[in-house]
Amino acid sequence: MRQSVVIPIWLRILKRDKYFMLQENKIGKIISFKTTNGDEVVGKVTGQSTDELTIQQPVILAASQQGLAMVPFLMTADMNNANVVFKTSNIICSADTSEGVADAYFENTTGIKPIRSGIIT
Repeated sequence: MRQSVVIPIWLRILKRDKYFMLQENKIGKIISFKTTNGDEVVGKVTGQSTDELTIQQPVILAASQQGLAMVPFLMTADMNNANVVFKTSNIICSADTSEGVADAYFENTTGIKPIRSGIIT
């Protein structure tokens, strides 16, 4: 008697299209992603292909005594308006960055404090 094997849907998607998570156009958005070595990277997408993801001024999240801190991804590079290219094969997952973290990233990289619409007190 032959046994049937059930393949989970996520595995079928992964086999069909290895980079399914990056098919949506993310250019201009601030995203968070996890690399294969465990770094959580936050940055603005400036370029995207099936093999590469270009991030402007990427930062990693590091624990500090005051909470989470944003540290430049490449410590020895000139990160002012730097574009860093990541291979999509080294990205485990990605998602849109939460509003609070995106605002903190924007303020850290530009020096401009974002203002959300609402009642000014």
